[in-house]
Amino acid sequence: MASCRVPNVVPSPVEDAEQLRKAFAGRGTNEGLIISILTHRNAAKRKLIRQTYAETDGEDLLKLLDKELSRNFERAVVLWTLTPAE
Repeated sequence: MASCRVPNVVPSPVEDAEQLRKAFAGRGTNEGLIISILTHRNAAKRKLIRQTYAETDGEDLLKLLDKELSRNFERAVVLWTLTPAE
């Protein structure tokens, strides 16, 4: 079974939030970019990305994911994005 690893040099939460913003821009959603970012970050980094996204865009990342993604894919991404304590 394959596993996802956090890259050696992890982009800042600001850079990740910007890339996620780009993934939602225009027609359609770049699901590959969303997967690439969220699956290669640990829970603490994903939490920082959510906080940064809310601070810079004034929008809840989880609500945006819910709006932009199809049902089963959205569920998986939201589960990746939540921290274990939530």
